[in-house]
Amino acid sequence: PALLLNSKMVVRSLSNPPPENQPQAPQKPVDSVDRAKWAVGEKNPSKDGKKNWILRLLGYYTQESTDIRSSIMLYTNAREQAARQEFLRQLGVENDLASRFQLECLHVWMIFVRLRREGKRGKAMSQEVFDRFWEDMTKQLVSLEVKSISLNTRTRELQNAFYGSAVAYDFSLANSDAILASALHRNLFNYNPRCRPTQLLQMVAYVRAELHRLHAMPTEEFLAGGWRFTPPLAARAPPSSADPPRL
Repeated sequence: PALLLNSKMVVRSLSNPPPENQPQAPQKPVDSVDRAKWAVGEKNPSKDGKKNWILRLLGYYTQESTDIRSSIMLYTNAREQAARQEFLRQLGVENDLASRFQLECLHVWMIFVRLRREGKRGKAMSQEVFDRFWEDMTKQLVSLEVKSISLNTRTRELQNAFYGSAVAYDFSLANSDAILASALHRNLFNYNPRCRPTQLLQMVAYVRAELHRLHAMPTEEFLAGGWRFTPPLAARAPPSSADPPRL
């Protein structure tokens, strides 16, 4: 996958170096998410370009390579949205590792719900997004100096927390907002007594609106990953008459 994701770099290395008075090529990114952004940050090379045969040779246009790049962009959307300060400052989510992790779980879960519509390809991409999620979580644990002897145990605990919250959110899809509010209060807010009812209702409205928006998004637009979640405090119109996402 690293070879596929960095195929543009191979093409650039085969080109003549730029003159000294020309801007230099961007520095090689250091992690998988940044590599994907770097790889798809510019327009994909024209399929009629003279160097395109090199990209085809390296597998740049294969379904697997495309899905890997898309999965990283989808996960990046979830990670960046979960980092928005509105969740902490206005919506009452605690600023700790467990709560930030649950914010990422919530947004990754919403992406999984949308991917269920895409059949076999959606299932494969869900696994790719899941892999990116846990690669990033492992990096975060290592950066927090979690000892290697307890890293696997801590990772399993986080995975169990993700599965538990995902099951609870799944159940809420076919049920009332009260069920979703209960799942959010238990998982995201961890029964925090400082969480006000109005904040919980705002989170419910946010999740429902984002699920409907992703549900209505065309397949290619969604899978390309160029979209973004809307701000959590944005004014929200009532959901359209379109069928809501179902399991």
